[in-house]
Amino acid sequence: MKKYILGSLAVLALAACSNDELITDTDVKEPVVEQDVNTVESTIVGEYEQLGEEDMDNGNIIETRAGVGAGNEALWSNGDELSITNGTLMYNYNVTSTSNDGKNAVFKVEGDHKAHVSEDANNDAFYAMYPRRAITEANGAGKWNGATVTGQIFAQQSYVENMGKATNGNNFGGYYISTKKATVRTANGETNLDFEFTPLASVIDVDLSATTEIAADNFAAVYIRDLSGGTIAAHFSYDCVYKTLTTTGDGGCNYNYSSRSDVIEVNFFKGETDGVVSYESLGDDKVVRFYLLPQLLNDGIEITIRTKDGNYYTKKSSTSVGTAYGAEDFMITTEDTNLKGIVKPFYKKYKFGSTTTARTSSWMACLPQNIFYRMLSIPGSHDAATSSASALGKTQNKTIAEQLLLGVRAFDLRPSGKDPNNLELMHASIGTGVTLSAAINDMKTYLASHPSECLFAFIHCEEPTIGSVSESEKTTWSNNVYSLVKAAVDDGYALEALTSGIKFSHCRGKIIFIYRDDLTGDNKVYNAAKIPWNDNIARTVYLQGTNGANLTDFKVSYQDIYDDAALGESTAGLSGYFQQKGGVTSTTQKIDMVKKYIDFADTSTERMLILNFASYAGGILSSAGGNASSIMPTVNQYIVSKHERVGIIFSDYVDVTYGGYNFTTITMANNFKHVFTKRSRVDVIKNYNSGTSNGIGVGVAGDEYADDSEVFAKPLYRY
Repeated sequence: MKKYILGSLAVLALAACSNDELITDTDVKEPVVEQDVNTVESTIVGEYEQLGEEDMDNGNIIETRAGVGAGNEALWSNGDELSITNGTLMYNYNVTSTSNDGKNAVFKVEGDHKAHVSEDANNDAFYAMYPRRAITEANGAGKWNGATVTGQIFAQQSYVENMGKATNGNNFGGYYISTKKATVRTANGETNLDFEFTPLASVIDVDLSATTEIAADNFAAVYIRDLSGGTIAAHFSYDCVYKTLTTTGDGGCNYNYSSRSDVIEVNFFKGETDGVVSYESLGDDKVVRFYLLPQLLNDGIEITIRTKDGNYYTKKSSTSVGTAYGAEDFMITTEDTNLKGIVKPFYKKYKFGSTTTARTSSWMACLPQNIFYRMLSIPGSHDAATSSASALGKTQNKTIAEQLLLGVRAFDLRPSGKDPNNLELMHASIGTGVTLSAAINDMKTYLASHPSECLFAFIHCEEPTIGSVSESEKTTWSNNVYSLVKAAVDDGYALEALTSGIKFSHCRGKIIFIYRDDLTGDNKVYNAAKIPWNDNIARTVYLQGTNGANLTDFKVSYQDIYDDAALGESTAGLSGYFQQKGGVTSTTQKIDMVKKYIDFADTSTERMLILNFASYAGGILSSAGGNASSIMPTVNQYIVSKHERVGIIFSDYVDVTYGGYNFTTITMANNFKHVFTKRSRVDVIKNYNSGTSNGIGVGVAGDEYADDSEVFAKPLYRY
């Protein structure tokens, strides 16, 4: 039995050729291990499906390193890494030099290996895949099993790597797979190994040349989302013999390396020195490249730009992307229901155009839909409608519509129990001139133009400072509130029922209504959920479903202590959890209470909603603005320090005044810490100019690895 050894240095002559040109001499003597030059030739037999341009500039041929050139040849550059297997052993080969404009490359086997050995010239089973780093397990090691390779299309990708600009050898530039066993031939003392490659991943380019409103150094990330909800990034298996691609691993929210995603992020993170984060500047070509599974995008895609200062610009294309392909020389099939339809890998380019025509403040468009909504960190507005109230009742400067544009996604709404037919939103006895109907209409209008977002509406029957709400008034209040909520459900703008297992995909474009009071009268069905809420208390309780019964698998912990008063209501929370009523006598104590609940949200592994009010009403001669100025700067800094969710936090003055500066941006950014898997980098907020209106060094900075390490992060299943 003869052995054919691929020497420790291999030259890949990647020129167009066919197997008919190959010469096989099985009688040649075995080459010596020390032989330092062997020729490996590769034919690119597959090519990208060139799809029609959409609002693009001219030209759609991929002219890049490791792309497909005009002659249907591969293009390589120094630092590229190829994985080759003989069905038993998998070694990595590194490009050490290139020639002929990247068509030829010299590869060296990694480590101390002597390269592959084939035991039988008539039964060789060499396969190859590029890039090597696409083949990865949790520990970063590759995995082949005979003709089947497992790998990863990452949900978070790097701008500098995808565009071939990295200087550390970590460039990506295409995903190629050999479609059949290599042919081994020997002649003149050399062993030659011939592969047939085909593209494995699709490519989407986003042209930002017309996005002149954003400075080149102000891009933080660009996202694409499959509007049909299909899997475009995942751990996958590919069988080189049967040409079958399937996604593997978890379809839920474990955030491990095998999680699926319908969103891909390309991040501009560059580095961090002495706490100062830097970003790559958008290159002169003004293009951002994405690699995705060859997925049929039936409903088109959504493209979102995120800037360093926390602004979001989103545009949608409804055009279907991808063409069914079934030629015998290249066919990928799958039975995986998470893939809506596998197609021939395609290349498509979108020209984003001006941000003035984009939809703004759609930060939830960047989030994968397979996460649980309760995992999110949500900026909320306490007494949300009070921008029009008199000074004593005012806790906000912006209307609900304006707060939505700022990024606020949870609203504290308190329709009057004494005016149950009009349902004016109140702060105690102080009116706002805004009705519950108007507030809901503002939300519906926003969702109509921002369908990627999800809103929370917490409804409480507000009683006057003096007097009480009669049973008759409460019945009328319940019936009228129910009618408004049911109408939103019937119109498709609200979630009908809330359960612990609902994922974000169920919530997009909808309002989640949660009641703080029992409904009475004719309608005792909630159309969402209800929290048994006692006033001025911190406790944990079961959420109640549409029939008013406890959902024993779904807990809610809330903190709404706003002063020192120990009211008559009992804490009566679930045992084993923190409980307190009243007892907050200063803004310092209120800060400690808010931090306690942020810590709880950050560390809890339970499936629960965590609601945290940062508002405080105590103190002699205090005001909502003065209290917010004392509380929010410290709270903002504390949010920044957390690497897990912080829950739903309700703040006074969510705009730039009274210490609320950057509250919404900071809380939004927390969601990007563990959303993307494997190469998951973390958005952090710090080192902001201390000359801001609140005088505190808090602001938007950049990224770091999710587990503070220099290796791929593997966030844990937390809630």
